[in-house]
Amino acid sequence: MNFIKRFTDKDTIWKSISVFGLVLILIKLMIGQNPALDSGYIIFFSFLASACMWLGIYYHKPFPARGWYLLGLGQFFDSIGNIFFCNYFYLGGSEANLIYEAVFYALGGLFFFIGMLYMIKNYRKEISISTLINGLIITFSASIFIWVLVLKDDLVPPSSFAGTLQQLIFVLAIILIVFILALIIMLRSGQIVALYIIFGAGIIMIIGILNYFKLYGFTSQIFILSELGQVPFMELFYAIGYLLVGIAFLHPSLSKFQPNTIFLRIDANRNIINILGISFLLIPLTYFIQIIRGGKVDDLLMLASLSFVYILVFLQVLNLTKSYYQVKNKNLELNNQNEMLNTLANIDHVTKLFNRKFLYEFGEQALKNALFIKKRLAIAMINLDDFDIVLSMLNRQEADDVLLEIANAFLKVKRKDDIVIRYGDYEFVIIFDDIREELDFESLMDRFREKTKFPISFGKLEMIITFSAGIAFLPDDGTDINTLVEKADQALIQAKLEGKEKIKIYSKLGISL
Repeated sequence: MNFIKRFTDKDTIWKSISVFGLVLILIKLMIGQNPALDSGYIIFFSFLASACMWLGIYYHKPFPARGWYLLGLGQFFDSIGNIFFCNYFYLGGSEANLIYEAVFYALGGLFFFIGMLYMIKNYRKEISISTLINGLIITFSASIFIWVLVLKDDLVPPSSFAGTLQQLIFVLAIILIVFILALIIMLRSGQIVALYIIFGAGIIMIIGILNYFKLYGFTSQIFILSELGQVPFMELFYAIGYLLVGIAFLHPSLSKFQPNTIFLRIDANRNIINILGISFLLIPLTYFIQIIRGGKVDDLLMLASLSFVYILVFLQVLNLTKSYYQVKNKNLELNNQNEMLNTLANIDHVTKLFNRKFLYEFGEQALKNALFIKKRLAIAMINLDDFDIVLSMLNRQEADDVLLEIANAFLKVKRKDDIVIRYGDYEFVIIFDDIREELDFESLMDRFREKTKFPISFGKLEMIITFSAGIAFLPDDGTDINTLVEKADQALIQAKLEGKEKIKIYSKLGISL
C-alpha cells in the first residue's frame, strides 16, 4: 500500500512514470523492430501522454485550467489519429486509414491551437508583443531552414486529398512546435522545469515528424530498412517525445502557472530577445537572396548562415552570463552585508522580521542592485486596520503573539526574494522584487491581503485582522529609499482616509512631493 502511495504521489509520480517509460524503451531496443510491436509502442505512449496530461492538470491545477485541458484533449485526438497512422504505415491497412488519420490529427491540432490561444489570452499581460513577434521571426526562419535542408527534396506531391491534408497537418505541426520552442527559448521561467522538459519533447517530436517525410523522396533509400518502409526505430522518437510530454505535465513545477502571477518572468531581457529575433532573420535573408538571383539554393550556404546565427546567439548568451555574474557578485556582497547587519540588532524581537533600521540601510543597496539590472521594485507600506482596538483588548504578551502571527502570515505568502519589515507599532513594509510594469499590482495586493486575513478571539468576540496599504514603485516614483517610503506612506494615508481594506498606488493619487 505504501509503495502504491509513493508511486502515485503528486510530487513524485513524474519520477515513477520516467522510470516506467525508460524501462519500456530499453526493452524495445533489445527486442528490435516489429510492425505490430512498433505500432503498439506509438499508440501506447501517445495515450500515456494524454493520461499524464489530464492527471497532471488535476494534481497541480495550473492556470488557466480550461486551456490546459484543451491541450490534453488535443493530445487525445492525436492519439486516436496514431491508431490509423500505424494501421496504414506499419500494418498495411487500406488508404481509408489516411482519411481517418487526417481527421483526428486535424481535430487534435485544432484543440491544441485553441488551447494555446486560450493560454496566450490569459497571460497576455505577461507576454509582451516583442516576445510574440520575435517568436514568429524565429519560427519563420527555422521553417525556411527545415524546408531547404529537409523537406524540399523529400516532399513528394500527394496523389489524393487525404494525402494532401495529412501532409499539410504534419507541416503545420512542425511549425507550431517550432513556435512553442521559440517562446520557451525566450522565457526566464522562474524554475518551471516542465517548460524545459517540453522543450526537449518538442525537439524529439520534430525529428520524428521529419523522419516521417524520409519515407518519401530520393533519400528514402538511405533511411528505409524494409519493404514496409520502416525508418530505423522511428517509433522510439514518438515514444520518447510522448514520454517527455507526460513527465512535463506531471512535474510539480506545472503548478507555478497561476493567474497574474509574479513568478512567471517573461521577456526578462528585451534587448537580448530582440537581438535573437534579428539574428535569425539572416536565415530567410540568405534564402531569398539566392532565390532573387535565380540560382539554386545552396544547402552549404544555408548551413553557413545558421552557423553565423548560432555565433550571434552564443555571443548574446555570453553577454547575459557576464551580467549574471556581475549581479551574482553584487548579491554575494549584499549577503555579506546582510550577515553583518543581522549582528547589529536589525531584527525586530517580537516578529523576528527585519526592523526600520535594516530597511534604510539595506534598502539603499537593494535599490542600487535593482537599478543596475533594470528591475522594477514595489514598496508597500502596510497598516493593520483598527489594530489600536485590538491592543486595548489584549495584554502585552497577547498583542505580541498576534503580531507574530501576522508576520508569519506575510512570510508564508511572500515570494523568496521579497523582504518583509516591521516598520513600527502595527505598520509593515514589504519590498516586492522584480515587478513587471504591465502587471495589475493593485489586484495582486488584493489577493495578497485576502490570503493574510485571519480571525482573533476575545472571549466570545471574534475579529478579522485586515490591512490597508500604500504602494510606490522603483524607478517610477523615485530612486532612493527615503523618497519611496515617503510616497508609499502618502498613498497609505489616502487609503486610510477612504476606510478599511483599501489599497492605493501613489502614481494614481495625482500628487507630487
